Amino acid sequence: ENQIKPRRKTGFGYKVFDQGFFHKHEYRFEFESLDGESVVPTGKWLTALPDILGPSYGPGFHIFLLRSDAKAWAEHSQAVVRVRYRKAFLQGRQGNRKVIVALKMFVPKRRGK
Repeated sequence: ENQIKPRRKTGFGYKVFDQGFFHKHEYRFEFESLDGESVVPTGKWLTALPDILGPSYGPGFHIFLLRSDAKAWAEHSQAVVRVRYRKAFLQGRQGNRKVIVALKMFVPKRRGK
């Protein structure tokens, strides 16, 4: 519902990640994994893979358009990270907050790591 094609196919947004309990320097995917791995690779472009929910759901990274929306979604122990996206194909809402769904996402390396 309320899903439309995005105006821009590339841009910046905000992604919520879990942080490793024993390895605070790692980001981890909140819900999904990438090729079976929950640790988020940083410093390179990532390509969304088919989801475990099946082909009808389709691959894509859900990225908040506003930092305030990402912060409102995140729990206290989660990180809100500014990311770049490419090949956005859908815009909609997640918990009444604007998100974009994209096939490519760039997560910068953590500072000082």
